[in-house]
Amino acid sequence: MKGSTLVLETERQLADILTGLLNDKEPKEIYHVQGVVYTRDELIELIRERHNKYARVRLGKLRLDTWISERDAIHAPTRKLLSNLRTTFHVEYGPTNPKVVEMGVSMEKKRKKYRRRKE
Repeated sequence: MKGSTLVLETERQLADILTGLLNDKEPKEIYHVQGVVYTRDELIELIRERHNKYARVRLGKLRLDTWISERDAIHAPTRKLLSNLRTTFHVEYGPTNPKVVEMGVSMEKKRKKYRRRKE
């Protein structure tokens, strides 16, 4: 199994075990798990706590993926807006005026003039 598949499987197993413990009609009061003794309530709390951590990360990742998609959707128009603002400030104040830097835009570099060679 790949990492994300294993994580989803682990979360599902935690949910299934928690459901089984909560719905058990004849619950045991004590569970022995690899040499550790848990009361039913302790085991339920442990499983619930771990399941909640997995679920929080999964939901957080979904939110993050949504936010990234939203940001990506406005990226190209935002770059165009910034380019237009840069042009506007250069026209308004002059491309080499320090005022454009105050407006958050870099000054236009002076271009070197090249002479054509006569052949």
